[in-house]
Amino acid sequence: MYLGVDIGGTKTLVGLMDDQGVILDQKKFPTPRDYEDVLIEIKNTVNNFTTENLIAAGIGMPATNLDRENGVV
Repeated sequence: MYLGVDIGGTKTLVGLMDDQGVILDQKKFPTPRDYEDVLIEIKNTVNNFTTENLIAAGIGMPATNLDRENGVV
């Protein structure tokens, strides 16, 4: 299984897929403005998924200011 998280400016989508890319579970919610609230919402969502056979996860998010030298977005 694979977990994907797409954090957008207005909504966040979390999905769980099998090896063939079939979506097994998903949840969409408004993206909270506060970073800590985003993390809590993602954690709560993932905790409600069945992830014991999780192979990998990926997270995508918008970034307008990327500082590669310091590792800060």
